[in-house]
Amino acid sequence: MRVLHLLLAAAGTAVLAAGCSCIPPGQPPPGAIVANPGSSGTFSTRQAARNYLITSLADYLLTNRPGREIMLDCDAGALAETAAVLKAAGMVSGVTPAIQSDLRLTGRTVPGGWELALYRNDAELWRGAAVVTTAVNQDRGQRQSPR
Repeated sequence: MRVLHLLLAAAGTAVLAAGCSCIPPGQPPPGAIVANPGSSGTFSTRQAARNYLITSLADYLLTNRPGREIMLDCDAGALAETAAVLKAAGMVSGVTPAIQSDLRLTGRTVPGGWELALYRNDAELWRGAAVVTTAVNQDRGQRQSPR
């Protein structure tokens, strides 16, 4: 048993030592190293589109901004949807809506769906869009034009 512990400790030390040589010396370049193109999707139901936006936003918030306050800034057609997405994402990431905050979640309607974006001051941090492609809009009962 003692030999097994010694072997595991030696293997762990070797892995840690090898990992240290992976980062090049010096300072990282300024600005974003990799551009975030945002996330978007096409879905067959309104609930699936909403779930996609909730998951995408919650993932970003949980990783980068847990427990923060976020202000909503939406057009009238996207207010209910954006508020529902923020509420559900907040259950996972601990964020809460606020009247004033440096973080601002914008929402706007696009043909057949919604586009949301998260900003800190004027810098975009996250963007997501979801389009529902069913022939009938489930909440309004209106036909949508195919794209």
